[in-house]
Amino acid sequence: AFAAVIALMQNAMPMAFIGFAGGFAAPVLVSTGQGNHVGLFSYYLLLGVAIAAIAWARAWRPLNLLGFFATFGVATVWGVLKYQPAQLASTQPFLIAFFLVYVAASVLYALRHDLSAKKAVDATLVFGVPLVAFSLQAGLVRHIEFATAFSSLALGAFYLVLGWWLARRQAGQHQASRWLAECFAALGLGFVTLAVPLALDARWTSAVWAVEGAGVYWMGRRQGRWLARAAGLALQAFAALSFLSTVDRISAAAWPLANPSFIGAAMLAGAALAISWWSREKEEAQGQSRLAVGFGKIEHGLSPLLFWIGFLWLQFALRGEAGRLTTDAQGDLVPVLNEHLRTHLQLLAWVGSAFALHHLALPHRTWPWAIAATPAWTVMPVLLLEALHGAFTMDHVFVAGGWLVWPLLLAMHAVMLRRLDGGRPAPWWPWVHAGGVWLVVLLAGNAMVFAIGRAGLWQTAWATVILLVSGTLVLLLLARRRWFEGVGLRWPLDRFARAYLWLAAAPLALAVALGALLVAVASDGNARPLPYVPLLNPTDLSVAVALAACALWLVRLRESPLPVPPAMRLRGWLLALAAIVFVAINTVWLRVAHHFFGVAW
Repeated sequence: AFAAVIALMQNAMPMAFIGFAGGFAAPVLVSTGQGNHVGLFSYYLLLGVAIAAIAWARAWRPLNLLGFFATFGVATVWGVLKYQPAQLASTQPFLIAFFLVYVAASVLYALRHDLSAKKAVDATLVFGVPLVAFSLQAGLVRHIEFATAFSSLALGAFYLVLGWWLARRQAGQHQASRWLAECFAALGLGFVTLAVPLALDARWTSAVWAVEGAGVYWMGRRQGRWLARAAGLALQAFAALSFLSTVDRISAAAWPLANPSFIGAAMLAGAALAISWWSREKEEAQGQSRLAVGFGKIEHGLSPLLFWIGFLWLQFALRGEAGRLTTDAQGDLVPVLNEHLRTHLQLLAWVGSAFALHHLALPHRTWPWAIAATPAWTVMPVLLLEALHGAFTMDHVFVAGGWLVWPLLLAMHAVMLRRLDGGRPAPWWPWVHAGGVWLVVLLAGNAMVFAIGRAGLWQTAWATVILLVSGTLVLLLLARRRWFEGVGLRWPLDRFARAYLWLAAAPLALAVALGALLVAVASDGNARPLPYVPLLNPTDLSVAVALAACALWLVRLRESPLPVPPAMRLRGWLLALAAIVFVAINTVWLRVAHHFFGVAW
């Protein structure tokens, strides 16, 4: 106390620091391990009150940090080694008092002195005090059901009220007060969000760290402090590792969305996306140290990675919610939704998230965020993979609401494609357009698979021509003369005619020609329930139309001004197609012999 008075009189912060350091260290150095925690915490509380009182008169940040780290450090060690649930009544008041003392110190430090806003708001105290206090509170009440949730709710309400009071009291007068109010409001919202009727496990701890890390990073960004930003990123990493340590736990969740797996992953996603947004622009390097400049380059480079980490966390949250488990009457874990519905919801989650984020990358925005367009690039591959899976497994993509989901997915993809086409597409962007053609072929074939199954025609020629027919129809559409001549084209053909008429159509034409050859050789032409008629059965008709479509497309391509490889204009392609036609015509006689003369197929 004497050292503090002398330090105040002489404005000597080092003297006060040494005096308080000795004061905090003395009980620890002379302790035998048998002392009363009430006496220790009472003594530390007096020191904390003295530090808060000094914060009224002096802007001595190191002293505030000394008190914070010493008080909560000793309290944490004691809690880990000595605390018993029976000591809650004698411990809880001290934790609340310590919390209030250092919140008061951070407020007094920010508002009582004429410091710039960047220096006045101490991110370590503002965000560190609630983080450490809440972790200790969770340990104190871990044996009481729902106590952690109610503690989070109370803490959130406290910060919201404090932020509201600061905003009203200093409205328009003090920038530091406004920043402090914003920080407290962010903390309040974060803790209120965590206030759910569940015990705090590693998933909730990671969610707290993610929110706090985002808050620390944001404050460091506002104040130009690279160390605070580094601490915020470190908290994100710890939060992710903490959450990942729990992913192998299989548990039921009675409530949709209101469960630790979903909210924890969603908060990790939100924090990563927020930091990615804040770090999208480089910090000004003027007047900064080498470390600060180096870290600025690193964090700017991490921005795209953090965006994708956030996006994948969001998919983890939504995918987990779609696959949520509950318990049946026997107490066994069972999925809430069937497999088809889960798949559709997971597709909607991916495409819907990409659709929501792509708005930030639109070219007409003042500051388009280019990385936000990248999930839209993945939509076509994801949809193609799902359609291919349905084609190989004969699994109908239109069941369990798929008839509604797939048109919605295609509509969102088309809107994203149209909007992002307004900028400068990447060199491979035409392949995204081409992929849409192949997707239509697969979906049309899948719809025919569904129809064949409902009609019970799997052992007939109708089943063998499914993909051939769907590919032929699309190829005929792409062989329109007007499109090759480029007359009156509208989006997307006005900008991507080559993508559709060459990149998409060439592999499709090759597949249709080879498919026609395979069907002609392998299909016996069984037209049940209709009688077999030469040339008018599903096999002969589909093969003839398919080869005609290939010939039409090839002729259109050779006559068009489209920039295609010179080899495509050689006569060899027409000769190869003629050879396939020759084989197909001869297989007609094989089917006639099989059906009319009893020759085994």
